[in-house]
Amino acid sequence: MRASLILGAALFAGVLAAPAAADTVRFDYDGNEFTEHVGLFPAQDRFTGFIVVDLDRLAGGTLVNAAIGPFATVDFFFSDGDRVFFPGNVGGTTIGIFTDASGDIETWSIRVGESVFQFTLASVGGWYPAGDESFINVSFGLRAWNTNPGTWTREPPPAPQVPEPHLLALLAVASGAAIRRVWARLAVTAGDRRCEGPT
Repeated sequence: MRASLILGAALFAGVLAAPAAADTVRFDYDGNEFTEHVGLFPAQDRFTGFIVVDLDRLAGGTLVNAAIGPFATVDFFFSDGDRVFFPGNVGGTTIGIFTDASGDIETWSIRVGESVFQFTLASVGGWYPAGDESFINVSFGLRAWNTNPGTWTREPPPAPQVPEPHLLALLAVASGAAIRRVWARLAVTAGDRRCEGPT
């Protein structure tokens, strides 16, 4: 009986337990094509990529009217159509991102790289001239850029997990068996007491 009760309780807890809340949020960047070039850059090149923000590293743990810096940005990946940039292949990183009351990115200033390879993404009102800029070589001024900032899209949160039908069926069987065993045990105990008579 105890084994059936334990199994039923474990299954019940497993089915009803809510998934752990995600503590990171991803924002995807969709840039516009470069319009100006110094050096060799295909005309169709543009910036795309994403950043991942750790909510636990933000004041209040929320994206509402948040200031996001390098400490809260736990990962990023960007491509200018020719090269890729991620934490393992770049040098210095400057990130200043501010969200609105809905938690969406409103203004941003991102500069990643060193003296040779470097890129900048900035909005109107950011720390750098608005637009996207990618340097092939900073020292020689080889670069491509535009003055039309791209857009950010927040990745939707994961859908809530729905228990699988076979888990619900297993839970029902285990719970039913446990209840029947309890009632049978109570009935036997009550019968034994009737047979004993008054004391």
